[in-house]
Amino acid sequence: TVYCLLRPGTESDGRARIRRALESWGIWAPSFDGRVEIVAGDIEQPRLGLSMAEFKGLSRSIDTIFHCAASVNWSAAYSGVRSANVLGTGEILRLAALSRRKPVHFVSSVAACFSTDGPREVGETDDTLSHLDGIHLGYARSKCVAEALVRHASERGLPATIYRPSLVCGDSTTGGSNTDDLLSRLIKGCIQMGCAPDLDWVVDACPVDYVAEAIV
Repeated sequence: TVYCLLRPGTESDGRARIRRALESWGIWAPSFDGRVEIVAGDIEQPRLGLSMAEFKGLSRSIDTIFHCAASVNWSAAYSGVRSANVLGTGEILRLAALSRRKPVHFVSSVAACFSTDGPREVGETDDTLSHLDGIHLGYARSKCVAEALVRHASERGLPATIYRPSLVCGDSTTGGSNTDDLLSRLIKGCIQMGCAPDLDWVVDACPVDYVAEAIV
């Protein structure tokens, strides 16, 4: 059973929203209908926007947490994404530690390693918090701080894993992609303007199906 935290929206049936989204990518199966439980809440709120009774009940029901909810905004300052990316991660860890310990799989970003005063090479398990002052992107700073929370929880006995994918692009087979993300907007903008930046950059991107399979 998959418990999916879903922000309340204009549509009352959250299950229909999820089904429509999965159908749009061609990955819905009828067997999913009986395996999905909707949790109406908000990652930015204390206890994920749930009552204490609901929060405790959820902590007893679930076995593993995959935490990839985030505010992905590359122009916002740290203060603009802190609630969702840092405080929200704290609430997820609180949920994981309540009732009984539950493994947390936290999806961070390789951007947490891009510090102008950090080392040229960063290992998978390296703590990047000591180089936070050199991370100038608010989103990357928030992921770096959230990683620190996860590491502290792990040191105190909570099973936790941190993943740092690069930019996540479309499916490796179908090409299905989020048309509203950075890569899609960049390519679309170049097409519309009829020009592109002349930069000596290599775009490092991971297909979404590879990322999902690797984490699961």
